[in-house]
Amino acid sequence: MCLTAFGQSKDRSIPSTKLSIEAQKNITITGNIKQFAKNEGLADQYAFQYIDLITGKDVIIPISKDSMGNYSVTFPVNGYQEIQLTQGVKSGDDIRFGLYFTGRFFAKPGDVMDFDFKRLEDYTSKQTFKGNMANANNQQDEYYNSLREAQGSTDLFSFDSLDSLKPGGYIQFKQSLTAQLKKVLDFNAKYFSALNADPFLKAQSDLESKYFVASHLLMALLKTKEKDPNLLQFLDSIGAPLNNQKAFGNFRYKSFLNSYYQFLERETFASGKEVTILFTDLARYLLKEHIEFSEDEKALCRKILDTVNKASEADRQYFINTYSTRFDQEYLMTFKTKATFDQIASNKNRFVKDVFLTRFLRERLDKNQLVNINSLISNYKSIVSDNPVKKLFLKDYQLAYDRLYKSKLSAKSVLNDAKKLPPDALVKTILEKYKGKVVYLDVWATWCVPCLSEMANSKKLRNQFIDKDVIFLYLCISSPTESTWQNLIAGHNIEGEHYFLNNAQSAELGREFNISFIPRYLIIDKEGKVANAEGPSSAKTVAEIGALLLK
Repeated sequence: MCLTAFGQSKDRSIPSTKLSIEAQKNITITGNIKQFAKNEGLADQYAFQYIDLITGKDVIIPISKDSMGNYSVTFPVNGYQEIQLTQGVKSGDDIRFGLYFTGRFFAKPGDVMDFDFKRLEDYTSKQTFKGNMANANNQQDEYYNSLREAQGSTDLFSFDSLDSLKPGGYIQFKQSLTAQLKKVLDFNAKYFSALNADPFLKAQSDLESKYFVASHLLMALLKTKEKDPNLLQFLDSIGAPLNNQKAFGNFRYKSFLNSYYQFLERETFASGKEVTILFTDLARYLLKEHIEFSEDEKALCRKILDTVNKASEADRQYFINTYSTRFDQEYLMTFKTKATFDQIASNKNRFVKDVFLTRFLRERLDKNQLVNINSLISNYKSIVSDNPVKKLFLKDYQLAYDRLYKSKLSAKSVLNDAKKLPPDALVKTILEKYKGKVVYLDVWATWCVPCLSEMANSKKLRNQFIDKDVIFLYLCISSPTESTWQNLIAGHNIEGEHYFLNNAQSAELGREFNISFIPRYLIIDKEGKVANAEGPSSAKTVAEIGALLLK
C-alpha cells in the first residue's frame, strides 16, 4: 500500500487573528410570495438559503405560506447574511430546494424585514423590500443592471474562460482579472457617489467583486496545476483577505472560503514522497485505536510487531487474511485524515487553523468517522484558539464519543451469532426463525452515513408497530469490527434482531438481492415472500406493513 505524505512545518509562532463571530440573534422576515407562472418542474413552494461560515454548508429555511401567499419566518444567524430565495424543484414525490434560485438579498438580525416576491406569467419576477435593509436591497438590482450595461456583457467580468486555460496561462489570467477588477471598482466608486446610494451596498458590491476574483484564481490554479506562493499576499493587497470580518455574511466571500478549503484538501496529496505502509504499521495502529480488541487479537498484533520473537508464517498469513482485509480501508482513511489535518495545521494563517480545522473534523464527525479523528482531538485542542465554534464542536464530539463507546445495549436489541450461517442460504436460514411474521429488513454498514441517518426514522417506524407481529431485522454488511457494530446499535438504540455478516456472507447477500447501494430495505410477508421496500420514513412502508399484517 502506498500513500503520498507531506512534510509538515513546525512553526507555531504565528500572530493571532482571533475568530470573531457575533452571538446568534434572530432575523425575522415577513411578506408575500405569489406564483403566477406555471412550470411543471417547479413547485409553488419556497425557502430561504444561506451558507454557514464555519461548516460551509447550505442552511435551508422553508417558507410556510397561507392561501393568500403571506408568510413570516424567524431564524437565528451570526450577524448579517446574504440570503438566497430558492424555489422548490419537483423530484418524484419530493420537493428539493437549492437547485433553482431567484436572486439574493441582505438581511440583518434585529428589526423586522419585509420581502415581497412575485413570479409573473411571463416568467419574469418582481421583488420589493420594506423595513430593515430595504434601501440596499431595492437598489441592488438597479446596480447590477447598470454594471452589466457598462461592461457590455451579462457577466460581471470579461476574461478568457477557465475551460480554455492551459498550463502556463495562470499569470496572464491573473493579470486579466486584476485589470478587470480595477475597472469594476472604479465603476462602483463613481456609481455610488453619483447616486448617493446605500453605503452598505457599496461595501458589499466591492467585496463581491474582490472575492469573485479570489475564487476564480483558485480555480485557475487547480486547472493549470501551477503554483502561486504569493496568492494570499496578493489577495490581501486587493482587499480580499482570508479573515475579513466585514464580509462574514457575504455570499461570494463564503463561496471563496469553500473553494480555498477544497483547494487545501486537494493539495494535501498533490506532491511529496510516497510512503509504503507495512503490516507492522497496521498492527501498531490496531493496538492504539482498537482498545476493545480481545486479548487474543491484541496478542497477535504484538507478535507482528515483535522483532525478536518474530511471528510465524501462519500467524502472518492469518493477520493478512483477517485484519488487513477488514481494516486496510479504515487505516488508509485515518492516515489520509491525519495528513490533511497536518497540512491545514501547518498553514501560518491563524484564521485558516481556527475555521478549517474545525470544519474538517466536524465533517468527519458528521460522517460518524470517530475512529479516524480520535487521535487528532488532542492536537486540535492545542492548535485552535478558544472560540465559541471550537467549544460547540468539542461538545458535539464528546456526545458522539460517549454514545459510540459508552452507551448500554438495550435488552430489545438482540445480537444473533451469524458466524455459522451458510452464505449460500443466509436469508433463508435467518427467516426460518421468524416464520409466520412480517419482517422489515434493513441492510446497512457501520461506515454508512445515510444508513445511520435513517435509524431515527427506523425507531419511529418500530414505535408504530409495538406488540404487532412485525420483526425488524438488521443485517450489517462489509463492516470491519463487531465492537463498532455493537456500539452503534447501543448508541442509536436500534432495537430489533441483528446479524453481523462476514465478507463472504455480505458478498452472497449482495448477489442474491442485487444490492449495489445501501441502505437497502426489503419486506417479507408471513409466507416468506421477499419484496423491495422503501425507507422507514415512507408512508408507503407503513401501509405495506399494515396490509401484510391483515393477511
